[in-house]
Amino acid sequence: MATDQPAKLEVRSAGKRYNDFVALRDCTFDVGAKQIVSIVGPSGCGKTTLLWSMSGLHRLTEGEVRLDGRPITGPHPDIGLVFQEAN
Repeated sequence: MATDQPAKLEVRSAGKRYNDFVALRDCTFDVGAKQIVSIVGPSGCGKTTLLWSMSGLHRLTEGEVRLDGRPITGPHPDIGLVFQEAN
């Protein structure tokens, strides 16, 4: 981030494994308050895994996600997620 403001959302070395399958590896970035971010990539690259982890619906196997400096360890009232299909 290019400001002196602390990050609203921090993703640090995020990784997720399902047994031998690596769904997400070493993902790190910050999102500032009122900043809009897109996550793009080919099918199967870990976008949905990352979003579910950022929303607290999946636990990471490596790294962490923080909102306002606090780790996201489960569903959070300040985080919303719109699913692609009805769930």
